[in-house]
Amino acid sequence: MKTNKTILCLDWSNILFRSLFINQLYGTKMTYDNIEDCQSFIYKFATDVCSIINIFKPNNVILLTDSQHAWRKDVLPGEDGYKSNRQKQEGVNWDNIFKCSDDLKQLFKNIGCHVAEYEHSEADDMAALCKEVIFEKYHDYNLIIVSADADLRQLIDFDPLTNQYCAVYNTIVKGKTGKRFLYITQEMQDWLGKEDQVDIFFSNVDESKQYIKDIITQNVKIGIEIENPNEVLLHKIFCGDDGDCVPSFYSWIHNGKSVRITPAKERKIRETLGIKTIADLIQAKDNLKPLIESVAKKDVNDININERLQRQRTLVELNSSLFPKDIQSYKDTIDYMIQSTGESIFANMKAANILKGTEYENSNKPKALTASVFKDMEKYGLTPIPIF
Repeated sequence: MKTNKTILCLDWSNILFRSLFINQLYGTKMTYDNIEDCQSFIYKFATDVCSIINIFKPNNVILLTDSQHAWRKDVLPGEDGYKSNRQKQEGVNWDNIFKCSDDLKQLFKNIGCHVAEYEHSEADDMAALCKEVIFEKYHDYNLIIVSADADLRQLIDFDPLTNQYCAVYNTIVKGKTGKRFLYITQEMQDWLGKEDQVDIFFSNVDESKQYIKDIITQNVKIGIEIENPNEVLLHKIFCGDDGDCVPSFYSWIHNGKSVRITPAKERKIRETLGIKTIADLIQAKDNLKPLIESVAKKDVNDININERLQRQRTLVELNSSLFPKDIQSYKDTIDYMIQSTGESIFANMKAANILKGTEYENSNKPKALTASVFKDMEKYGLTPIPIF
């Protein structure tokens, strides 16, 4: 029998800002200058984190955090540089909000969760390190990353030899289905759909497969979505990402307007060169220039193709070999966290219990409704609070 051990990685800032947004949406306008506002927010935030953990009942929890100044901002600096569009909302006491965040991290740490944080790193970096360590050393462990950030879907994976997987759970409702989705590869979906031949003693039951099936069965508002991690990465390398202010691979001026590589142009380049993976792209890099000239309908002599490819990969690819050396070294710390994965599970967690005895304990009804972060914000045309 193959037992199941699940490591749950939570994109802390991603959940924090959605909790903050819902707290503002369903409560009175708050500035977080006083303890009552902070209590309302921290109760909402803790409730959302507990809700996620209770869904997956993992054997280990790692909170993935962002530092103040991401190292990629130095790769693409300036007013239009990496994540330069992230601005703090005015009229909010951000110092108090970040103090609340730090305090809550410590409270979850006190009950056995781990906190992955390192100077100048991002939660995405920490997720990549977790995935690499688990797939390199712990083939009996599976990884679920919780984030609405589509960039992290480049990390989803499935090993057909060991049936080990990495999946990404999106906390935001998609479309009109009312569901949130667990993103997995097609290979993993094929494995889930295959009926196992079980002997009379059930000695060859795959508990990790049953674990995923149980989550879908017990949570009718959670569905499976197939994603190709290579497509996620290659699309961002070629087309960039407006959300993170990552430019496209190449842009030019046509009839007085700025033009860039679009998804259609990306498909033409990739189909012509047979690029399906990042390895294919690296192999085909010497043939990129004429294809880019073809889609741009101009000579491309203003950039070095190899240097541009390296820049794009550094900005968007979640591969530790592209990270600064000191962040790469943090893998040892991640490994230590993963080593503590045991048989016990995190379950039946309640915000009130975690906050009991702290300054955030609130015997009064919170100002904001305790509606989950999973509320369907999209149908109202709403967007989360912008951050720096």
